[in-house]
Amino acid sequence: MRRERQESASLGTLDPRFRPYAERFILMLGYNGFHTQLTSTRRSKKFQRYLYREYVAGRRTLPAAPPGHSMHELGLAFDLIVTPEAGQPLAGQAWERLGGRWGGSRDPVHFEARVR
Repeated sequence: MRRERQESASLGTLDPRFRPYAERFILMLGYNGFHTQLTSTRRSKKFQRYLYREYVAGRRTLPAAPPGHSMHELGLAFDLIVTPEAGQPLAGQAWERLGGRWGGSRDPVHFEARVR
């Protein structure tokens, strides 16, 4: 079986209305001494399908939504690793205080827009 290649992670692929919030948030983390690594932003439906299949098959520890149900497909979510590791939940809590949704302990790298 051919393995799908990871799609590149770039804030430039996010929805232009959402991108400034992500950019400022990551800058804020840096100003507060945290290092960040962006690992995923907008995803194609094909790549989302691959991640979901891998998750369902037990080959991924972090969850993936079914295709058509991921904010990544809309450019309204990003995955971010924060170091030191103790900063991950602090970043998530800060994102929530700013009005976003965070994946919590189940998906600590996931940050998305709160869409009403």
